Amino acid sequence: KEYGELINLKEKDFNQKLLDDIKSCGFGGNLAPVLAAILSINSKKLDKPFHLQLLAESGSGKSFTIDTAIKFFPEEQVHIMEASTPATFIYDETDISKKALYVKEIDSVPQGDSSIASALRNAMSEGILKYQTTVEDDNKGRRIVDNFREVKSVLTTGTRTPEIQTSTRLLLMDVDYSTDQIKINMQLQALRFAGYNQNKNPDVWKLFFEALDLKNPDDIEVEIPFAHKLYAAITNDKSYMDVRWNRDFPSLMAAIQSSAILHHRYREKVSDFPNLKLVATLDDYQFVRDSLWRSFQVSQKQGVNESQMRILEKIKELNDQKVDVTQSSLAEKMSVTQAYISKEVKKLKRFIEITNKPDDRRTKYLSVDLLPDSIMLPTRKEVEKAKLHSESEII
Repeated sequence: KEYGELINLKEKDFNQKLLDDIKSCGFGGNLAPVLAAILSINSKKLDKPFHLQLLAESGSGKSFTIDTAIKFFPEEQVHIMEASTPATFIYDETDISKKALYVKEIDSVPQGDSSIASALRNAMSEGILKYQTTVEDDNKGRRIVDNFREVKSVLTTGTRTPEIQTSTRLLLMDVDYSTDQIKINMQLQALRFAGYNQNKNPDVWKLFFEALDLKNPDDIEVEIPFAHKLYAAITNDKSYMDVRWNRDFPSLMAAIQSSAILHHRYREKVSDFPNLKLVATLDDYQFVRDSLWRSFQVSQKQGVNESQMRILEKIKELNDQKVDVTQSSLAEKMSVTQAYISKEVKKLKRFIEITNKPDDRRTKYLSVDLLPDSIMLPTRKEVEKAKLHSESEII
């Protein structure tokens, strides 16, 4: 009965039920990381899924976040690797060719040229977990054997950003461990200990994803007709593009495709014989933006206190008003000493650009383009209104 009600909901109510059921699992506060993990797991239906790492210090709730997302899928759709040691990769013979792979704590994966790090990188880029083992041969003694295992989407957690070869294949997302989130986590724990909170098992979603697998067991094609406009909205008026976009743009596309699959009952289907394609909409982009915005931040707010945020906000405000900002004028505007501003500007140098004018080489001018926690993803309206840089960009 509940499944019948689920598949007959309007899209807005469908999304709300998903949020409500995440809360019913005992997860509170910012639900975006759980949605992100659900999208990553669901992207296993794609030929090119996206891989996600939740990044935060120990005890911040990374594992609980992914554990909550996993509850929404049938057990046979997600394989959990409890430890990321070489022995685990070698001796775990589970068929993961159509499953999402959850590797706990990527920090323990040997880095550099290690065979396991190479195997995991290859799994994320080529869909093949490739590694070598040594076996005993009666005739030839010991010999090295190449092992190949197909793998779909990969999820993991860690306390630090992995090395560059690995991080270029992952969409990194920090887990919110602000004071407000910590209070919410403590409140939920207190309710559980007091016996007031009964965690729900979202069985109806297991049915939903099981039915999706039965209906579409193989790779699903999804067309994103607005992809070129999204590209234009991201790159318009930007003289500098961070290299991270080489990694993150394909992941963004895969996340949008995953959302279209999640919302397949509301999406147009076009026949491209013998295949059937889903057509993603801007609703999918909005869903992804709401879910993955922390993966597309200019910088994280951790380490920036409220008084420092006020300084950055004041500089940004004055810049937007086309007012020249110096340390002395900023101190005057904020009614603080110039020495205090000078000290804080040094601490905030990763956010503040300091320049000189050609005719005034001695005076230092301050500017802030984007505040901490600014989202690099354009809004839905910006995508709708985006114009291509030139006609040659339309193929």
